[in-house]
Amino acid sequence: MDVQLENVDKQFGSVRAVKGLTLHVKDGDMVALLGPSGCGKTTTLFMLAGIYRPTKGTIRFGDKVVNHLRPQERKIGMVFQNYALYPHMSVFDNIAFPLSIQKKKAHEIRQRVHRVAELVQIEHLLKRKPGELSGGQQQRVSLARALVKEPALLLLDEPLSNLDASLRMRMRAEIRNIQQQLGITAIFVTHDQTEAMTMADKIALMKDGALMAYGEPMTLYDRPARLFVAQFLGSPSINVIPVVIQGGRALNARDRSVVTKLGPSVSFQHQRLVLAVRPEHIALTSPYEGDITGKVVLEEALGHEYLYTVDYGGDRLRVRAARPLRVEVHDLVGLKLDWEKVHWFDEQEERVDVHVIEKSAIGE
Repeated sequence: MDVQLENVDKQFGSVRAVKGLTLHVKDGDMVALLGPSGCGKTTTLFMLAGIYRPTKGTIRFGDKVVNHLRPQERKIGMVFQNYALYPHMSVFDNIAFPLSIQKKKAHEIRQRVHRVAELVQIEHLLKRKPGELSGGQQQRVSLARALVKEPALLLLDEPLSNLDASLRMRMRAEIRNIQQQLGITAIFVTHDQTEAMTMADKIALMKDGALMAYGEPMTLYDRPARLFVAQFLGSPSINVIPVVIQGGRALNARDRSVVTKLGPSVSFQHQRLVLAVRPEHIALTSPYEGDITGKVVLEEALGHEYLYTVDYGGDRLRVRAARPLRVEVHDLVGLKLDWEKVHWFDEQEERVDVHVIEKSAIGE
């Protein structure tokens, strides 16, 4: 089922929690509503669920406007952050509860509960109470209860936030696998960019109630349209160097040292820009071979990779390496930037295209 939000607002008193949100989720896609706390992502999910009504704008499921439909009229399944299981009921009865409310026949309830329990691998737990289950098992019960209604849209509110790291990794793969098996449209809320990047077909990144970006995860990562998008996606976060354009060069805004020479088409004279480059797109070299130089202040060995923190004129830059490098803390090093992967943003934090002439090409 396609889901469309058209210029949707949600106001709570004087607070405009969601601002002019327009979004199209294609049938069968899994979409992440991603952003920091207070960005409006949960409010958006609750409007889709029918818990909140939009102050203005239109929400469509397929061709049908659903603004005024109650949750039970929307053909949705909802997985809540705290699972919302009934502690006095068995797992079977928790899963069956929505069907009992709909007054389905007993044999149909049994068939559907066992079918969905098999799908989420909890058939052996049907006689237990929620208090006897682990966090991961409770999550599966909550998911089964949402799916037993055979919804056209699955909504999940921070579905993995209460799980430990190893279980979270396993469950995100399983939820994604189940969603793809069923071919169901799914929208989930998360503040965790790793969850969004690994589970979603598309990410809707929000800030202060507004949509900052919407697209496929790697498109947003590789070509962010805004500085906020570049900084929110990626761990460690993207490195940021404020520069000023002067005499066809990008100068470090702090000390006016040359970062790089720019092509003749540059039209940003005397403007301040932001140069942003991800840790994996910087290589440590000798001080004489780098585009810029800095001093190593920290080395972190993470097993599968190594992270180096370099002080560059007061800015701390992170460099990712696949293996340990022959450098020590306090060493002076060069930093070689992969200029094809460098991003530039103007004073409004919007992406701009800048042509760079590398130092090796100009003899600096």
